[in-house]
Amino acid sequence: MRKRFNTAGPCRDDIHYLINPLSRLPETQSLIDSQQYFAIYGPRQSGKTTCLYALMGMLNREATYTALTIDVQVAADCPDEAAAMHRIANAIYHQAKLYLHRPEHPPEPDDPAHSFTTLQDYLSRWAKTNRKPLVLFFDEIDSLGTHLLLPFLRQLRTGFEARPKKFPHSIVLVGLRDIQEYQFTEAHISPSEQEEMLPGVETPFNICSKSLRIKWFNLNQVGLLLEQHSEETGQVFNEDIQYHLYQLTNGQPWLINALANILVELSRVNSADPPLYHEIDLNMVKQAKIELLQHNAIHLENLFKKLKEPKFKLIIEAILTGGIPDFNHFRDALNYAYSFGIVTRHTPITFSTPIYQYAFIISMSEPFQWVLPPALTESMQFVRDGNLDPDQLLTAFQQFYYRHGTQWLSQCPFQQAGCYLLLFAFLLRTLGEQAEFNWHTAMGVGYCSMHVEFVGQTHLFCMKLSRDQYAREEGLIQLREQLKQHQLNRAYLLLFDVSHQNRVYREEIIEDNKHMILFGM
Repeated sequence: MRKRFNTAGPCRDDIHYLINPLSRLPETQSLIDSQQYFAIYGPRQSGKTTCLYALMGMLNREATYTALTIDVQVAADCPDEAAAMHRIANAIYHQAKLYLHRPEHPPEPDDPAHSFTTLQDYLSRWAKTNRKPLVLFFDEIDSLGTHLLLPFLRQLRTGFEARPKKFPHSIVLVGLRDIQEYQFTEAHISPSEQEEMLPGVETPFNICSKSLRIKWFNLNQVGLLLEQHSEETGQVFNEDIQYHLYQLTNGQPWLINALANILVELSRVNSADPPLYHEIDLNMVKQAKIELLQHNAIHLENLFKKLKEPKFKLIIEAILTGGIPDFNHFRDALNYAYSFGIVTRHTPITFSTPIYQYAFIISMSEPFQWVLPPALTESMQFVRDGNLDPDQLLTAFQQFYYRHGTQWLSQCPFQQAGCYLLLFAFLLRTLGEQAEFNWHTAMGVGYCSMHVEFVGQTHLFCMKLSRDQYAREEGLIQLREQLKQHQLNRAYLLLFDVSHQNRVYREEIIEDNKHMILFGM
């Protein structure tokens, strides 16, 4: 069977191209050797489970430890602590039967001769009878609700001091979020636990020595992954293509694999074995990006669903508008959005990849796109001699926004970013696949800019909310910086007046042969 780029489930080295998983978590061996309990975390489909199985396999081959990976989401729907811990014990037993030699199997949970009262008791019995120290990887801990996660953590903490002879030598907790960032209310935590906790720490799992975030691929690793396909098929991803894919994805593993899969299919000449391929070029990469966004991939759809959650929406809207968030909820909201890999956690805070940025803007503006009047979005009325006429385009939007903006925005779930999304919807519907869009958004910068490539020409639009008398001058300063940075001679500033006064105007300013056109909305 030929290998392929994997976009579903853990990678297997016999059927998938993959980067050595162990190279992505180099610290784990020393932490395990020193009997540490620690955490590994990272967004979904970034390779966590693949790494866990690779670590388990390596440790078992070396024969120093008995290592096992367990998915605890089998207990997520349990009604109470006892049922959940029993189900986790059953998961441990059945995984051991699949991956461990018989002498290393734990007691059978349902055997009356090995009855146990708690998960701590079960793990203790296994550790006492096993001939090698135990190393356990508990995957998907986020799936356990607070009423199950807290007792699970408490039992691990209680047994911690008895390691390695009477409790597992090392335990690794794996999920979306850093276990040390979980916040529990005082109602969840006993007085004795609160006394033990360090100031500012709101988790009772204070035996976690370190938290490791699984890193995305760097440019070199992207090249190594793609070159595996080249070695197998002879099809080359040249350095320009490798770099462009890295720029689009920032090395996010699922995105890299998904785009590579689409490119392989787009470039296939025939269905022979082995098939022939066209050379991959940048136009194919653009087409692959469009296809990825149109496929309604579960990976992206699951992220879009998060927009219904207030703390997720708080971060995304602030990024799109360049505004400031509600600081009362900012830290937890940022950590939450970051745990899904959507945003950066360094300044300026923005989308983690251009693909995610494009995908979220399309998704958030999609309802507007569906219902915009066809007469408004007929692209040819804005094209003269094959070139886009931005003035006419923006004038048409300005008139529509003046007439219908208030009503349309009142129905938008994203009140802070609604006016921008309506503009984006208009441009996406009007220009469609004839244009290429590149947005520049970041929290706190005070504006959002967009480059539109149309028939070889670049058009720069800068959007800003006009909240006070300083907005116009601030916007012009920001527009000048954009003109200088991108070496353009013409750009547009769209000022959306939140007070709905002095809304409709057009003004042109010429400085050093640079044209700055202001549209009041």
